[in-house]
Amino acid sequence: RGVRGHASTTTGANFGVWGSSASTSGTAVYGRATAVSGVTTGVLGRSDSSSGFDFYANGAGTNYGAASSRRWKSDIRNIDDPLGKIARLRGVYYTWDKEHGGHHDLGMIAEEVGEVLPEIVNYEENGVDAIGLDYGMMTPLLVEGINALRAEKDTEIAELRERITELERLIMSSDSKEQTGIANRLIEESK
Repeated sequence: RGVRGHASTTTGANFGVWGSSASTSGTAVYGRATAVSGVTTGVLGRSDSSSGFDFYANGAGTNYGAASSRRWKSDIRNIDDPLGKIARLRGVYYTWDKEHGGHHDLGMIAEEVGEVLPEIVNYEENGVDAIGLDYGMMTPLLVEGINALRAEKDTEIAELRERITELERLIMSSDSKEQTGIANRLIEESK
């Protein structure tokens, strides 16, 4: 560990680690984790107080995104059965316990999501108790779900167009009595 801070007084402002930068291009607190395996954390915040924050930032900021280059990836595969995975998830309304603010919210239950998408759930060090989940990591699944729905609908539309073309051909090549019979038969088949 490079820097470890601890504050335990009961009055006044307490800082385990505090950083300040007044330069034109400085960093008050910076964290970077580069381990190849295990749990790594660049900057971790935790508050056990009902009136505190795990992480708090105020002011203009920049989201630098997430590393995503093909150069750093291997074993790239499509997400299998995206619609089946989405169908196993549920969105819920809930109220946080007092330790976590006590307010009404909506989201998902990390333990339930972990049964479907364990890659996006964060766990305690014991690897069993869920802490939370990365909602942003659901985006690839949702994109693949939309792609699957579109493919299904495109196939269905193409089949219906073929059917319409065939019906038009049959109707145009028949006399009126035959046309009525064909139409009635097709109506019955489509029920």
